[in-house]
Amino acid sequence: MIILITFITSAQTNIVNNASGDWKSLIQLENFDPNDDQQSNADTDFVGNATHAIMETQNETVSFNDGITDDVYYFRVRMGQSNPNASFYFGLDISGDYIADIFIEANVKSQTPFVAFHLRDYSMSGLSPSQTSWLNGSQNNELELTSRNAVISDYSAGTDLDGGNSGTDFWIKFGFTEESIKAYVLDNFGLSIDGDSIIALYGFTSTSQTSNGDVIGVDDRIQGELDRTWVDLGVVINGTLNNITSGNIVIPTVNFLTTENTTPTLTGSWGSTMLGDDSLSVSLNGTVYTTDNGLLIDTLNWSLPIGEVLSSGTYGVIVTVSRSSNGQTVSDTTTNELTIQDTPFYCDYNAYLFQHNDVYAIDLASGNSYTVATDITPGNINAAAYNPIDGFIWGSLSAPSKTIVRIGKNFETNLFYIDELPINGRYVGGVSASGIYYLKGDGTTYHSIDLNPNSANYSQYMATLTLSQDINIHDWAFNAVDNLLYSIEKGSNILYRINAETGTVQSLGEVPILSGLNYTYGAVYFDASGRFYVSANQTGTIYIIQNVQDLNANSTMNSNLFAFGPSSSSNDGARCPTAPVPQEDCINGLDDDGDGLIDCDDPSCSGVASCPVIEDPTTGGNSGGLESNNRLSQQISKRNFKRAKTSYRFDKATAKQFEKSISYGRNASNNGYQFELSDFIPLEVVNEDLVIESSPRDLIGITNASDVYSVDYLRAGENVSSILVLKTEDGVYEHTKYICDRLLGAQLISVSTLEIQDQQFIKALIKNTDGSLEFVLSLSAKVTDDNNFAIESHWNLDKYEADTAFYNFQIWSNSLDDLLRLGKEVVRLLEVQKPIVAYHNSAPPSVFVRKGKYHNGKLDLQIVNTNGTHTITFDGGLKSHRNQFGGAGIVNHRSRG
Repeated sequence: MIILITFITSAQTNIVNNASGDWKSLIQLENFDPNDDQQSNADTDFVGNATHAIMETQNETVSFNDGITDDVYYFRVRMGQSNPNASFYFGLDISGDYIADIFIEANVKSQTPFVAFHLRDYSMSGLSPSQTSWLNGSQNNELELTSRNAVISDYSAGTDLDGGNSGTDFWIKFGFTEESIKAYVLDNFGLSIDGDSIIALYGFTSTSQTSNGDVIGVDDRIQGELDRTWVDLGVVINGTLNNITSGNIVIPTVNFLTTENTTPTLTGSWGSTMLGDDSLSVSLNGTVYTTDNGLLIDTLNWSLPIGEVLSSGTYGVIVTVSRSSNGQTVSDTTTNELTIQDTPFYCDYNAYLFQHNDVYAIDLASGNSYTVATDITPGNINAAAYNPIDGFIWGSLSAPSKTIVRIGKNFETNLFYIDELPINGRYVGGVSASGIYYLKGDGTTYHSIDLNPNSANYSQYMATLTLSQDINIHDWAFNAVDNLLYSIEKGSNILYRINAETGTVQSLGEVPILSGLNYTYGAVYFDASGRFYVSANQTGTIYIIQNVQDLNANSTMNSNLFAFGPSSSSNDGARCPTAPVPQEDCINGLDDDGDGLIDCDDPSCSGVASCPVIEDPTTGGNSGGLESNNRLSQQISKRNFKRAKTSYRFDKATAKQFEKSISYGRNASNNGYQFELSDFIPLEVVNEDLVIESSPRDLIGITNASDVYSVDYLRAGENVSSILVLKTEDGVYEHTKYICDRLLGAQLISVSTLEIQDQQFIKALIKNTDGSLEFVLSLSAKVTDDNNFAIESHWNLDKYEADTAFYNFQIWSNSLDDLLRLGKEVVRLLEVQKPIVAYHNSAPPSVFVRKGKYHNGKLDLQIVNTNGTHTITFDGGLKSHRNQFGGAGIVNHRSRG
């Protein structure tokens, strides 16, 4: 649609004449300004309704005899009093703060009516009607316009909208030239404006130098109403003088917004329904919003709370005003008004573990982890590192090639192609305090990229660098205390300090706590004090090395266990290096680090102060394999009673030794016999002195086990590990060792994973009723239709395949490293007998019961909630019966949670 706007041009003249064109309604609304809200001073009262406008306007282009052609802007306002004894004022904002800088006065109360310009009185704030004032007198730069630049009169409007004794309504009509307002603004403010400059204006009447009369659009009778700001009152008209006086729709506006909020509220202005039939719509991201679906309008202002979550990026907001009476539409003139920024991590306390393209949050103090995002990138993420300059985590992608990625706290990603990078093999990464990303793969070559957003070279490749020696590392991290890189080498377990700028590598010696291990350390972190945290891929164990910045080649290194976290075959970590990590005191009787473990129970206190090293003797296989259960509670009690009655006690000294035979690790069928449960028992993998048989044969008949075999591994006469193997015919074994009796004093301390054959198995740390700690692993093997093995490991029993035979393994050890060794050997021995063609494993629970008690009809449970879950559902029951000990049996829900 083409809108043709015609300005009426008059013949040459020496003065501003009365308007000769058609008046156009500017404010024509029902009850926009109540009639008779100025009863104490009727001369100042505006009147109007939906039929008769309060204010009308027009403009003309005038040629003057002095050779100047100028635009004249005319206004008239409808007053409720005949021959009103008042002045009408426009407050005119030219600076964009919605505070009037200039006041245009149309005075009909003087003997000779006049139009004048006034400057704001800065002794008042100008924010609200009650705080608005202006200056009079030529000494204060008041300018009374001559007839060359203004015209004014009052006359009957031909209506009596308020009735009563006020007589016929009157128009106050006035006009002024564009050049006069331009010159006044230039002289007093040094600003150049014209009729197309964006302004804001509001109207009122007055009998003094304050807005003490009627404010257009306000019910002055409401207590405190005049103390509200002009903006809050919604009476500000935005636009240009040319736009307003031509009768065109006032162009709507959008306030620019840059935010990290993904559900922001947009705001802006419009001319309101000044002609009574204007409507507003806002378009964003393919959705059109009106007052029917969320758009909010407060007279001249609009707002739009966005319900949908927006991705990071820049959005154009289109605001459109439509006039139904003539089909006219006008939209805002700006673009790209909304920018959703990625939210930085802002140095939060979590460590973040990247496994392939999934992300886990880890509480280093407890080792607890939970999934925070999945499939965030097209390729796998490695070389993850926190950038202290911008607060984002950066990483290197396997695909697209030669690409690095910026990751925000909402896990929105931005990809950056770096042509100078090698196509693959980038898995070690760290970002310095100055925002330089150092990226490495195999060998001595590494790369630097500028990730300082304030740099002219942001996201640009800087250099190819060379380490002074080749080291077999899988992650490194910057220590904020000295801004140097640190890493642990696989195999040698040596701690290295690296100057990223020069490539100098310094050996600080073997880390004592890692001695003898052969893990991949794919995720390393720092805290604000320079403590170095090292995570082993295969077990998920987190180790700590104290104050590495103080070490030299001859220093005594202080290292220890810290927590037990998740394992991963593809593992990389990132964390803000200046965020603290809570530390356990170990002697004060308090849970200082908030992981639920106090003093010596905390892994980080292993061997500290009076705390023993966490290698308690384990319970033997002979006492394992049962937990109180609905169907079996009487049988369990009977078993325990029988053992007590006969003073049965498993005697390690007389137990039969289990020794390696010539057939160990060989396929039974190839040797002409059927494999037995003992063929799956590992030997010589945990540096044991002795292995003894400890099979609890009394499980047969009271459980669904059809065959049982177990051994205990002894070192210096103490149990260090045990394995219990049970064959079942009609489903998985009903009980697991790590479903410890949490209602009878045992505790489930933590649940996470360890890695065997690139598969994640659930591991648990349990605290027995005697206070000893054990690491536990459970898995089951079934024979498939094609006579192969398939492995299953789940937390809930109902996840296992039903009505099929299983070989069930329960492994527990006082060392997580030994638990892994035993688990790997069990899987290898299974594969010796039959190929393992499938793994069906479940993730560990993020919410589980640590311990509980049943007392006086109430079940009191301590819940570990690693991921902030808001609700949980309990599925259980209670069954009372008399057992042989005169007690009541308790039914536990059949799961491992």
